[in-house]
Amino acid sequence: MYLFPANCFQCSMLRLVFQNQYGYYIGNAVVPSLLMATICYLTFFFDLDDFTDRIMVSLTSLLVLAALFTQTSQSIPKTAYLKLIDIWYVTLIITDFLIIVMLVFIENQRMQEKRSGDSSNFVYKSAHKIMPVEPNTLSTVPNPAASIFNSQNKGLMSAQKLNGVSQVSFPVLATAGCFCWILIHLQSSTTSHNI
Repeated sequence: MYLFPANCFQCSMLRLVFQNQYGYYIGNAVVPSLLMATICYLTFFFDLDDFTDRIMVSLTSLLVLAALFTQTSQSIPKTAYLKLIDIWYVTLIITDFLIIVMLVFIENQRMQEKRSGDSSNFVYKSAHKIMPVEPNTLSTVPNPAASIFNSQNKGLMSAQKLNGVSQVSFPVLATAGCFCWILIHLQSSTTSHNI
């Protein structure tokens, strides 16, 4: 048996550092999906009367997001838990879906207001009666045309207000949703590693 002196050994240490190449995911997943979600959100700035374009752009955006999600899911390793990229896509798809629901609700509101304005206008036209007006009662007699105009504007403002609230609330809700999902994911991942 051959014994080596204690100071004769040379040691080598090999250190492997693994890094995720996040640039791929930013360029091929995050930026395109964020652009699609932004395009869907911008439909709130379309003309209220242009429902066809508003809904078609939103549905197309949702379809493209689903395709991007599928493509990204196939190119990353399979896991039993949700990854941050999955949370990103799920949040954007849910946000796009809620935008579509809100667009339909705004259109339904706008059509109800339009119908109620048209029906009252029809009643006014069919019940039009010429009556002599005395000069001293002119200021006290309500003008039916003015009340119809005010009810139409009030109804239209309701759909416009709903659209305006959506313009402000959806970016806030989407941002809060992303942060909540990420925090929940980070919390669950730290507790699972402590076991």
